[in-house]
Amino acid sequence: MNYTGACSKPNDLPYAAPISENDTYEDGDQVTYSCLTNYTYVPTLNNISTCENGSWSAFSEAFCRLLDCGLPDVLINGNVKCPDTVLGSTATYTCLEG
Repeated sequence: MNYTGACSKPNDLPYAAPISENDTYEDGDQVTYSCLTNYTYVPTLNNISTCENGSWSAFSEAFCRLLDCGLPDVLINGNVKCPDTVLGSTATYTCLEG
């Protein structure tokens, strides 16, 4: 059997999906991924996978990160604990005594 170098359709990632998909892929074909809702692209990281010898190239690290909400507002008469600021994190407010 002759090896054609064809790749199957690229996989969706937990944080990204291919921008477009073809019916067939050959060696050298590339697919660009786009971040899903609630994620943002890190421009210094690779978001392109290449068909190489029948397999898609792996990403060295996740190129999308959860959106960052920033630091919560500070209270005049209280404190806030916020261990993380990404989407889905929880801030806990407590009042000062009195």
